[in-house]
Amino acid sequence: MDIVNNLYGNNGIIIPHRPYDLLSGEFRADTHAAYLGSDEEVWDPISALKEAKFLHFSDWPYPKPWIEARTQMTDELKPRCHWHGNPEREDCRNQEVWVELYTDFARRREVSRDLACASPRVDGMVSGYLRYTICMIIHAQGLT
Repeated sequence: MDIVNNLYGNNGIIIPHRPYDLLSGEFRADTHAAYLGSDEEVWDPISALKEAKFLHFSDWPYPKPWIEARTQMTDELKPRCHWHGNPEREDCRNQEVWVELYTDFARRREVSRDLACASPRVDGMVSGYLRYTICMIIHAQGLT
């Protein structure tokens, strides 16, 4: 990023994160003014996800979604529910959206893996024994 800033810092414009780049860590944040661009606007995680053009998985120290996290780590780092002035009802939308992001990624990855192993060609070029070998390695590594 420093190289890009040095080369084009005086000539480029900054594209606002919203709605072009939503970080998954935004759902774990306590405040959202930086993303929303205003202290006045009310954060709505479902609307933010719907309007986002691109979602970037960034939840340090939580691992990227292609690296399986332990249940304990997920429980510790997932967004907490909040009481927003209503003592009778918790707002868990941040948590629900965040968990679904990671669940959906895992589900889609599993389908992709299964299709690759079931297809006559893996990566469009590999067939026969090599395909079988690749799929056996995937299964042996516990990636399915």
